[in-house]
Amino acid sequence: MVIKLENLCRDIEKKENEKPTVTINDINVELESGSINGLIGPTFSGKSSLLFLIAGLLESTSGSIYFGDKDVTKLPAEKREVGFVFQNYQLYPHLTVLQNIMFPLLVKKVPKKLAKEKALNIAEIMGLTDILDKKPKSLLVHKRVQVAIARAYVKSPNIVLLDEPLSQLDIRYKNETRDLIKKIQRETKITTIFVSQNQEDAIYISDYLMLMNDGALKAYGTPEELYGNPENQFVAEFLGNPSINIIKCQYNDDEESVKKAQELNKEEKVESKVVEPVSVKKTTLLDEDIDLAELGLGYGKASSEIKKEEEPKEELPEDEVEEESEEENKIEAEVPKGILSFGDQIFLDDKTPTFGERMILTKDTRLAVRPEAFEFSPNGKYVMHVESFEFTGRENLVRFTLPGIEYVFNCLAPIELKLEPGMDIKFDFKRYFIFDIIGRRIR
Repeated sequence: MVIKLENLCRDIEKKENEKPTVTINDINVELESGSINGLIGPTFSGKSSLLFLIAGLLESTSGSIYFGDKDVTKLPAEKREVGFVFQNYQLYPHLTVLQNIMFPLLVKKVPKKLAKEKALNIAEIMGLTDILDKKPKSLLVHKRVQVAIARAYVKSPNIVLLDEPLSQLDIRYKNETRDLIKKIQRETKITTIFVSQNQEDAIYISDYLMLMNDGALKAYGTPEELYGNPENQFVAEFLGNPSINIIKCQYNDDEESVKKAQELNKEEKVESKVVEPVSVKKTTLLDEDIDLAELGLGYGKASSEIKKEEEPKEELPEDEVEEESEEENKIEAEVPKGILSFGDQIFLDDKTPTFGERMILTKDTRLAVRPEAFEFSPNGKYVMHVESFEFTGRENLVRFTLPGIEYVFNCLAPIELKLEPGMDIKFDFKRYFIFDIIGRRIR
């Protein structure tokens, strides 16, 4: 089933001495029928709040939620036909594994014989047939997770929502369980949203990624699209391990730089791609504890309490932030061509020196290069100083500095490349992105 969110908002005023809250800010997205969508983002970015809005456990301030062609925005949770796996699994402790899986079917008044047949079929897909008579207390954590997932899919809901189901599992059982999630989702073809703090899990499982921050949807697309063509610096930095290198650059347009740029580069006009930043108010999850048994979603209550503390945001120094007026944003006139430099090196590229008015306005920019996008050659245009390196199995992870820059960066180098701490080696950039000072993509 296609799931569509239109201008979805949840705006809560934070009162004194209240728990922290998360605002959902104008989300527009259409989830393809039968797809599995990874929902990722920092802590307190609004991931769980968005799931609760879709499930009907929270009310939106404005906007609409569609299941297919049906507007379910005002529909109560028990009528939305949603499968939900909570972070603590919410299994019924007094029921066996089979009875737990059958429970949502019995709530829907499915005949017991048919309910058992459906439950056994799902249990076989999930590899649970040998523990059907056991109770949750006797199960290992990963088996409890798998039972909760089976229960969410068994009633053939309109959508399945998985709220960080792998967060408590070690690597062995995590890999096993995420394979089972892919298997049961492919078998049932039920549209699914999978929330994870671990981007590797989300990328492995998902057809599409939804990246949130501050309650807003920052990007939506396939993992390949978001990784290879990020819309802004936040997306580029969030995806990837090791993370992308952000190299602070300076654009110089004085007379000497202009002359040198004309000698080094071809004259070329490059259009800037401007992605307007989104400002949002911080807002929490549930207004009050909700009895899940009444909704057929699980045992116990969904708590309104948030236990993690929000990490403070890093703010730019005042002298690095420049305001831009609407008039400045509209400038289209030709501007002097200059040189982009990082540390003591000039960025040499036949596409580069003319970033146009956007570069002139912001001055400081960010050159973003993924660790695998370095090419090593004796004829390379740039120099790095090797601080240390370690063998990772297929390549070396190199920690290096650039002349004139104290910060340590990371890159991946082939094992054939002879390395020693303290040596200088030449390289080129195979691919790169350029962002302005507030993270908007220039190219």
